Formats: sequence, C-alpha cells, structure tokens
Amino acid sequence: MKSLRALHHWHSLDTP
Repeated sequence: MKSLRALHHWHSLDTP
C-alpha cells in the first residue's frame, strides 16, 4: 500500500 505511506508522509509535511 503506497497510498498509506504517502498519506503518512503528507501529514508529517503538513506540520508547521
């Protein structure tokens, strides 16, 4: 599941 990993990374990048 690449989507799951991408989502997790996205959240990390969304952090201020």
